[in-house]
Amino acid sequence: RRVHGDLLQMFAASSVALVVLALAALAAAQVPTCSSDPLPNSDGFCDAGASTDDLVLTAITISPLGGQVVRGSNISVSATGDDQASYAITTGSQVSLVVKYSVITVISKTYDLCELLENTDYPCPIAPFGSKTVSITEMIPSTAPAGTYTGNAKGTDQEGNEIFNIQFDMVVSA
Repeated sequence: RRVHGDLLQMFAASSVALVVLALAALAAAQVPTCSSDPLPNSDGFCDAGASTDDLVLTAITISPLGGQVVRGSNISVSATGDDQASYAITTGSQVSLVVKYSVITVISKTYDLCELLENTDYPCPIAPFGSKTVSITEMIPSTAPAGTYTGNAKGTDQEGNEIFNIQFDMVVSA
């Protein structure tokens, strides 16, 4: 139970980071789409979003490369994107996060986007903004089981329109 609690805390913190990265991100070269470069791939992620998504991810960097991290060490994510929205993101926006360890769902949760962002540099309402890159670093708990984790983070605006949709995987080793 302690391990599962640590996993939930780790992925809850990571989900906040993904939201901030995805919404605050903006800039220049396309992230691989899941249709052209599905998981597992060498990057550890792909853009599963529709062509109508408000946020076009242009670059994501994960260190260590490919999301292969030793438990008890840090994983860093940097994201850049291009905001296509012509309206502000407001109350009612959500992020759905599903994370699996093998076939076991360890997280299946919907977060209020504005609550997640209220103590960041990007509180709601989030007006359309220019080009930006955001980076975060999270420590993988030393109690996390070794193995492959897969997930999906999908953001929707206050009208239910998809903002972004990212599929990811990472390998945690001892």
